[in-house]
Amino acid sequence: MAIIDTLHEEQFVSEFIKHRPEDFSYDGLKVLFQYLDDMSKDTGEDIEFCPVSFCCEFSEYNLEEFNNDYDMNIESFEDFDIEKHEDELNENSVRILEFFTAKLFGDGYFNETEEKVLVHRYG
Repeated sequence: MAIIDTLHEEQFVSEFIKHRPEDFSYDGLKVLFQYLDDMSKDTGEDIEFCPVSFCCEFSEYNLEEFNNDYDMNIESFEDFDIEKHEDELNENSVRILEFFTAKLFGDGYFNETEEKVLVHRYG
């Protein structure tokens, strides 16, 4: 038996930040929540809230980090063609979930944005 607590998006983000504040941006956590929520609905299975396991399975990258980690040389996420790079992504056991714009916090408020990608590492 288990006790299950249903987390809504804001609760998910808040609890995740308490446990792993450096792993995802606020916007990245919203994207991750939506992906996990959709997967739970599609499979009919509950997903245990475990930030550590989520950090092992999912990553958020800016363009430079993505290029470095996956040995790619793309110039922008906007022009990234997933089908064209499908073999490289499969070789790295990675699936792109979503491209998004993250608001960056600084000087007490959100003052910049950065293009990001959320990926699922599998295998």
